[in-house]
Amino acid sequence: MNELDLLIENYFTESFETSDLFRLVEQVLNEQENLQDVVGDIVAKVNQHTDTSKIKSQTSKTTTLTDTGSRANRKEILDFLNKSLAPFGDYDVSYIQDIAKDGSAIFVANVAKDGKSIHNVVLKQGVVGREDTPSSTKFEENLDNAMNKGQDVELYAGAGEKFNNLADQVISSIRDKKPLEGKTFEKLVKRGDLSKIYSDNGVTSREPKTDLISTDGSVRISVKKKGAQFMYALQDRLAKMGKRV
Repeated sequence: MNELDLLIENYFTESFETSDLFRLVEQVLNEQENLQDVVGDIVAKVNQHTDTSKIKSQTSKTTTLTDTGSRANRKEILDFLNKSLAPFGDYDVSYIQDIAKDGSAIFVANVAKDGKSIHNVVLKQGVVGREDTPSSTKFEENLDNAMNKGQDVELYAGAGEKFNNLADQVISSIRDKKPLEGKTFEKLVKRGDLSKIYSDNGVTSREPKTDLISTDGSVRISVKKKGAQFMYALQDRLAKMGKRV
């Protein structure tokens, strides 16, 4: 039982005096300050190792650092923390490296007290090491711009101007461009209703398979990323539809 639990439990007892309340409040505040010092030291050490790191978000339970680099870089950071951080008295810091169900890497410095986890400092790659790789979702907008080239339409921001040439190359490599001629395209963001065959088989995702669509609705384009990541995004549908074959 921590000080806050004790404070709540004893507040309603007859023997609990005002001085006890002040004492426990002070203990709770001190505990929070001490934890902030520990987390602050961890963040400072990460910044000492890599000058690109920055805090993306922070709650009472989790501090997320982004732009900490590749998996190899993040492993080096955890090794550096393990070797360079001094003991924190009542607080124990452990280092976690794992793979999530979606295949993403997990790199965490976990802070515990009395055997109980109380805070995680999570290392995320961010854009470091991926400056020349566009976001697949945003790159769809670059493709849209490439197909609408020469038309009087508003351009999407996309993944940035540096990827416009790549989008032009992708569109120019399409062998049969006849279905695209005279069409204006836009990104499809509306979620549709599931057909009966999907809903009967337990599929719940209503994310559209179409990424880009002509304004007249006659041409629909699904942008597929080469490799397993695309298949993973649809594996729920594919697995359940497999029952029908």
